[in-house]
Amino acid sequence: MSTRVAAHDPDQTSPTTCQALRGLDTNVGVCKVGAMATVRRAAPIFAVRDLNASMAHYQRMGFATRAYEGGGYGFATRDRVEIHLGVVRETSLRTGSAYLFVDDAAQLAQEWSTAGVHVHRPKDTEWGMHEGAVEDPDGNVIRFGSPIGSDQGHAT
Repeated sequence: MSTRVAAHDPDQTSPTTCQALRGLDTNVGVCKVGAMATVRRAAPIFAVRDLNASMAHYQRMGFATRAYEGGGYGFATRDRVEIHLGVVRETSLRTGSAYLFVDDAAQLAQEWSTAGVHVHRPKDTEWGMHEGAVEDPDGNVIRFGSPIGSDQGHAT
């Protein structure tokens, strides 16, 4: 049995929501009991050598940072993005990467550049994005982009 629910309902496939909505017909979306669990968000975990230096770098980029009380781990958050920073031995250091979908890649590049972060300036891509990149002190790469034409008139 299926129950129609609003498509914007993030819990539309949860058994609890389906049970509560039985008999309602909104003509948008279908609620299926026993559907897969919903994944809410993801956070990359970047390997770092020096947690304090890494947190200072992400603070320059406008992230709020905090260290885990147990040591050796930290968090950098900005808007709805969270990056985890985990200290590893030099011999175990591996680089990672993440992609940030942003409203205005040119504006963000300017902000980061003004803060002293080396930025690979955004360029238009054949897949319709205006993309740039930054590298943290440990070689982890954050690429960022906005759809071509969505930048609000900022120089690239």
